[in-house]
Amino acid sequence: MIGFWAVIAGLSISAAAFGESAPAPRGEGTSKPAQTGANQTGVFSAPEQPASAATQLAGNVRAAIFGDPAFSGFDLKVVPVNGVVVLQGNVDTPFQRDQIAMRAGQVAGVSRVQNAITVGLVPGAAMIPGSAFPSGATAPPVQTQVLESDRVLRSQVRTAVFGDAALSGFNGNVTPVVVQGKVLLQGVVQSPEQRDQIGSAAARVVGPGNVFNEIVVTP
Repeated sequence: MIGFWAVIAGLSISAAAFGESAPAPRGEGTSKPAQTGANQTGVFSAPEQPASAATQLAGNVRAAIFGDPAFSGFDLKVVPVNGVVVLQGNVDTPFQRDQIAMRAGQVAGVSRVQNAITVGLVPGAAMIPGSAFPSGATAPPVQTQVLESDRVLRSQVRTAVFGDAALSGFNGNVTPVVVQGKVLLQGVVQSPEQRDQIGSAAARVVGPGNVFNEIVVTP
């Protein structure tokens, strides 16, 4: 009898050592992907989910900005890509520009803010260096209206860029701003090659020395 119960005890120990310990790693292995597959940064493994996460992040950023009555009257654009948020538009003062960027940066899921908001009546003027303009020309920040020649040039730049089948998908993510014949490119793309292609397309219209490429690359 002692031998019989010793065999039973041995089988019980073997079952505990080999039968119950093996499933534990499998349980851990299946639970971790469920946690990392969808996280607060909006990075997902499924192809259709990042767009949904980006839309949600953009909505959260807009709510943080326009929830303040002081900023609700401004026409601003929020472009999120993989946690990077690009802010575009025009405000009246540098203080407003900084406050809006600060609010956007405080939203959960925002890893970095590119503040492309301009100050003054000419969108994008403040981001083009004064040294780019001929001596004696009107400085962009004090220009009080968009020149008709710049409107025509902007249309030509848009046609050159977005008329290219390889670049047409960035219409809405990339914005060309033209001030006194100078082109400022703002927005987000997925590779340095795409950024350079857009810059080259704009340069074919206005010349390479007249293009300021501020497009952000977010792989």
